Amino acid sequence: MKIKFIIVGAGNRGLGCFAKGLTGFKDSGPPEFQARSELVGLVDSNLLRGQACAKEVGCSIPVFRDVASAQKEVKADWCIVASPDFTHGNVTIAALESGLNVLVDKPLATSAWECDQIIAAMRRTGREVRVGHNMRYHD
Repeated sequence: MKIKFIIVGAGNRGLGCFAKGLTGFKDSGPPEFQARSELVGLVDSNLLRGQACAKEVGCSIPVFRDVASAQKEVKADWCIVASPDFTHGNVTIAALESGLNVLVDKPLATSAWECDQIIAAMRRTGREVRVGHNMRYHD
């Protein structure tokens, strides 16, 4: 069974660092990503940008304005947060409260208070959060 992902943020990080790898865009991402994972939804405050991202990777997936609406419809396992840094705290908590595990592209949040709120949401929901650091500009 494939692991289902929602990506929040259809900009450079969401598209280039995550969506293309999950979908096998022009042979990007290891083949095991496509064998074990499925991109089932995109979330972006700008629906046109989200639709352009889906078109870019050649997927016919729904686009939403918020993670709760996305999860209600697509029932994913994980949420990848690749939105602007100042949104990470609120988006991560919303994803946890929607029943998702979360991979946040660094930083986890922009304040210690937000980090504490995320930890509390993890404990409350029993879900996990991981912080990743992509190497998008590494040669």
